[in-house]
Amino acid sequence: MTYKDFCNNIKEKMINERGYENVRLIDVRKNNDVILQGLCMGAADGEDSDISPTIYLNGMYEKYLEGATTEDILDLLERSYKDGANKLKFNKNDFLDYEIVRKRLAFKLINYEKNKSLLEEIPHTKVLDLAMCFYYLLEDDKSCVASIQVRNEHLEMWGIERDILIRDALKNTPEMLKVKTITMGEFIRHLGFTRDIFGDEDLEDDYSMIILTNEKKINGAGCFLYEEVLPKISEKMDANLYIIPSSVHEVILVPDNGNIDLCYIKELVNEVNNTTVARDEIRSYEV
Repeated sequence: MTYKDFCNNIKEKMINERGYENVRLIDVRKNNDVILQGLCMGAADGEDSDISPTIYLNGMYEKYLEGATTEDILDLLERSYKDGANKLKFNKNDFLDYEIVRKRLAFKLINYEKNKSLLEEIPHTKVLDLAMCFYYLLEDDKSCVASIQVRNEHLEMWGIERDILIRDALKNTPEMLKVKTITMGEFIRHLGFTRDIFGDEDLEDDYSMIILTNEKKINGAGCFLYEEVLPKISEKMDANLYIIPSSVHEVILVPDNGNIDLCYIKELVNEVNNTTVARDEIRSYEV
């Protein structure tokens, strides 16, 4: 079954066999001009919800090709829909009122050049080679995070200027998405290593590089813009810092000890972005 036929088949079965309403296939422009196909649907018969989540089908199709049955996919879609609707608190009428919305606005950083098409549709401001854009963070629990991208038409609906949006997002983001630093030792232990790979010694915290993100570890690359974050880390490490892009979710801070080969670092960033980081998670190629 081709991907197009798979999507259409899933859509029809969600309507006719699972009883969902307003089911439609949509193309969603993600970060770095990546286009994903999503299934957007209303509640099933007899249910009521203000949440109409978009569930991406690209990954579902991969599961189908790996052997999952159509019924398996339908069950997974239904669980994903109900989990989102049950865990997230969202009143669509509240979203019309900026005095309510402003308390949940946050910012994130994306690559400016790779998102020219998207940036035509959303309010943003340029920061170095990046674009700061904005989203509404839905009420969430620890296991579920969802957001709504702020678009140009939202500013018109709320009757506000971009500067107001920027001000509120800059104020809220450090409070809602608190900064988190992770040493390389902590990161390696998180991968399951408790001892040095080349020896028997217990791993110690390695402050030669610091991963900077937020507590959710989502869209955390902008944490270096939080007030006093870089000065405090620089003081603790007793050095100026290089900011190395890792992805839209984090950056790596490296102290300038006088022995940094900047050309090598830039080559490494290019290689990692081109071979390891998901296309829609690349943040920058600049150090």
